[in-house]
Amino acid sequence: MQRIPWDTAEPGHFEVDLVHHSGPSTHGDYVHTLQLVDVATGWSERVAVLGRSQRAMEHGFRPGARAAALPDPRAAPG
Repeated sequence: MQRIPWDTAEPGHFEVDLVHHSGPSTHGDYVHTLQLVDVATGWSERVAVLGRSQRAMEHGFRPGARAAALPDPRAAPG
């Protein structure tokens, strides 16, 4: 993960936001919206996730990565 210029023209670079929907209290688990926005094209994907654990984030990123046709970073090269 790194900073990129705001005017990056190459698709596949994302701004990611995590919005919580906890109501008046932030105690316990609650739903978040994970939003991915491609900075070059404006394409966006939103996924609901429960909690903020690593597992929840992995499950949230998978549909967005599939929809954007991004390679799985854990896959072996070549």
